[in-house]
Amino acid sequence: MRLFKFLRKFFFKPSFDIKIFSKKNLFEILKIVNKVGFSRFTVNEISFDLPDFKKVIVIAPHPDDEVIGAGGTIIKLIKKKCNVKIIYMTSGRLNEKEIREQELKRVCNKLGVKNHIIGGVANQKLFGSKIIAQIIEDFKPNVILMPFILDDNDDHRKTHLQFKAALKILPKANYKRKITVWSYQIYGPLIVNKVIDISDIISRKEALIKNYKSQFRSRDWAHYTSGMNAWNSRFLNKKKTKAWAECFFVQSIIEYENFFKDIFKNQSD
Repeated sequence: MRLFKFLRKFFFKPSFDIKIFSKKNLFEILKIVNKVGFSRFTVNEISFDLPDFKKVIVIAPHPDDEVIGAGGTIIKLIKKKCNVKIIYMTSGRLNEKEIREQELKRVCNKLGVKNHIIGGVANQKLFGSKIIAQIIEDFKPNVILMPFILDDNDDHRKTHLQFKAALKILPKANYKRKITVWSYQIYGPLIVNKVIDISDIISRKEALIKNYKSQFRSRDWAHYTSGMNAWNSRFLNKKKTKAWAECFFVQSIIEYENFFKDIFKNQSD
């Protein structure tokens, strides 16, 4: 399968690590990944630069995903005069719609970015492929940020189904082929080939997350995210100082579509 070929191409020590995948189906692979994490694997080529993108779309299944997964990178992009738009697939559950929309608008105002609320309901129904396609066609982004396709949340998986449907709607224009997908981290491990050092702005990222006060009833998300980003600092050459980093899995549109086919093969929507 293409997923195995990808792993074999990009990771060191295939005779030790990757051969455990060679005779297993996708769901057996995911069980292994869920148990030991992709942290066992080292990507051959990791880049650390943040290019001067002109236009970026961030897709968030729920309000707060955008800052948990990529808040530091968004701050840095805006500093570089990048035009950023955020698409929220849901406003959370029905009983929290009002408060979460207030919170996301506060975050977007502080960032100085425009937002689009699709109107889905968390843990129930996601839709919006036509809206996403229209936004992409009008905006023509260089990059689209969204949660990793294997992240441990069903709404994150459904977001990819909507995004893939949007890609099918879009005309076969040159700008579409040039789009890069940056998958960010929320819950589970991901394949890492891009690392952005956010050590200098971690406090700003934490402050943004704290705007989502309604979600702190279940967990201190600023603490959770800071810990995850501190763990990611293992990729940075800062062994004697405290550091924080955001990690991404970067793919071209073609690479993303092939990866999508392998992940969702033989699965119903």
